[in-house]
Amino acid sequence: MIRSLEQTPQYPIEIALYPDILVHLSLFMDAHSLFTCSSVSKAWNKAILENRAVWQIASAKEGIPCVKAKDKTRNFKKDFKDIYPITISACLSHTFLKIPFYTIPFINRVFLAILDMADPFEETKTVRDNYLFVVVPPKTSIKNLKTLCEAPIDGIFHRTVFNPRSMQSMFDQLEPLSDETQVYLMRKASVAKGLFYDMAHVERCVLMNRDVERVFQKDVVENVLGFEVMSITARVYANSMCIMNGGTCFDIEDPKTEVSHYVRGPEVALNREEEENFEGEEAYFSCTTGGYTPEEGLFLDYNDETRDDKAGPEGESTGVVPCISVAVRPKVKTT
Repeated sequence: MIRSLEQTPQYPIEIALYPDILVHLSLFMDAHSLFTCSSVSKAWNKAILENRAVWQIASAKEGIPCVKAKDKTRNFKKDFKDIYPITISACLSHTFLKIPFYTIPFINRVFLAILDMADPFEETKTVRDNYLFVVVPPKTSIKNLKTLCEAPIDGIFHRTVFNPRSMQSMFDQLEPLSDETQVYLMRKASVAKGLFYDMAHVERCVLMNRDVERVFQKDVVENVLGFEVMSITARVYANSMCIMNGGTCFDIEDPKTEVSHYVRGPEVALNREEEENFEGEEAYFSCTTGGYTPEEGLFLDYNDETRDDKAGPEGESTGVVPCISVAVRPKVKTT
């Protein structure tokens, strides 16, 4: 027992906070407070930089993914600073939709290493410039999403998310996403505009009798290692969170040019609104979303044309969104 001040240990008292007390204190701190603590002293800065548990707690509180890494000298503070500003977090769905907090999987550290590499679809920009991480809740469906977005929440300004003229049968047909939380690295803007999605798209399309360039949207995206075409449900979720949080989204109607930007997913659905026009044939079409305006909301439609009604002088049209599923899943042990 220390009986006098002369017996006080000859080292800064903050070292005694490393690591257990610091982890405990982090339970009561937000991210800004953690960054402030790192400037108190070298010992605190070292503790905060290298303590994985501190940043796992901070990431969970902010609803963002954490990097899966065994390296004890890794700068977890830098990882947090890289991920936080470019993530559509779980906190948004909790705030605006009252979805309970859910477990967020780790992401592989390789996806932070590529942030400053060139975007393979626009080499003058980096991945950090053009992409976001998107945390999507388990079992997300656009039908449930629509119901939640239309339910007013006390104290939160209500914005119109879905255009009432959207094809209602699409909400019933598109299946929910996985039972697990999904984390995507999603491109903000679509690519491969003006092309058919795949050969099946050509066969469904009313323009099938014209010469078709044998380059398809699906191939443009999937020929880049690791990328896939983002589903309509996941893109609608990302757009919805952006609308509720900031009043705009990625797929809008440009007020200056009146060009409506749409994206197409891999899903197809039966256009029940126009079944009578197809003389008993099942009318399956590509599912698209876009054309958002603050007054009317986000439009969901069926479309097997490559061109939009308001294509504009530069030929803007329906594109697809490249993404990568970045979640690290625990390995299932087999007997």
